[in-house]
Amino acid sequence: MNAVEIEGVKISYGNLEVLKGVDLSIPERICFAIMGPSGCGKSTLLKAINRLIELNDNVKIRGEIKLFGQSIFKMDLTRLRREVGMVFQHPNPFPHMSIYDNIAFAVKCNRIAKGKEIDKVVEWALKKAVLWDEVKDRLKNKANQLSGGQMQRLCIARALALKPRVLLMDEPTANLDPIAASKIEDLIQELKKEYTIVIVTHSPAQAARIADQVAFLYLGKVVEVGDVNEIFEKPKNELTEKYVTGRIG
Repeated sequence: MNAVEIEGVKISYGNLEVLKGVDLSIPERICFAIMGPSGCGKSTLLKAINRLIELNDNVKIRGEIKLFGQSIFKMDLTRLRREVGMVFQHPNPFPHMSIYDNIAFAVKCNRIAKGKEIDKVVEWALKKAVLWDEVKDRLKNKANQLSGGQMQRLCIARALALKPRVLLMDEPTANLDPIAASKIEDLIQELKKEYTIVIVTHSPAQAARIADQVAFLYLGKVVEVGDVNEIFEKPKNELTEKYVTGRIG
């Protein structure tokens, strides 16, 4: 069974159709990259998977999206967003909460643990995000005292603490320096052993480095999808070849 099935999805904002009939199958426990130039519908598609797109008043969605065989439109929203975590382009920890409370607050709200169990979940999540050794002696410090890369890993830890099955990442390294970005990419390679990672990126080079499978979106449509080696070494579509070689984008 695939982790995510996207079937004939069309999404419009008012009269503007952004996605024009997208079909994708995303297997379990891989890194699946959705790449394409700005404005092609990548982030719209990503936010449809956990229904965040519905926060836009004028959005209209047609088609079906399934999470492990179940329609997301028939799932309880709280459960859906716990099972499908999200990491955004701009790190968004709760800035005036401590590092500890950033994770503990989410754990309490979602009733993942209580009492001293919360300490264990916080430590576990920070270790999974490869942040524990850097912050274990300053857990009471405000999250806004961390570097950009550390804040992004804290956001990943916060998402992991809710025990998701799928982790969505919307250009998670776009605002980070190369060293911090490399740490996130290394982390993705580790996390995909246990989670399905769906990442949006405008960088073909990043998709080539970290993804197992890649979908190329252009003007709201899937142009080509396949294993990363096929897409980058033997693309079947001329548009794909132009994109991965930097001739369009």
